[in-house]
Amino acid sequence: MKKEAAMKKMFLFSTVLFSFVSLYAGWGADLCDDVTCSGHGECQEDDEDEWCVCDEGYIADGLM
Repeated sequence: MKKEAAMKKMFLFSTVLFSFVSLYAGWGADLCDDVTCSGHGECQEDDEDEWCVCDEGYIADGLM
């Protein structure tokens, strides 16, 4: 029983540690997940910002 409990604690610790490291390293949520670009473009992102690259014939009218 003690070995099983220790393994569960180690797994939980590893999961939490990986989550914090992932967020710190920028491996977290995709910034473009909720950006549609009005259906006439493609969302691009870097480590801090997201923006739309418009399809040919369309111009940007703000990021919504």
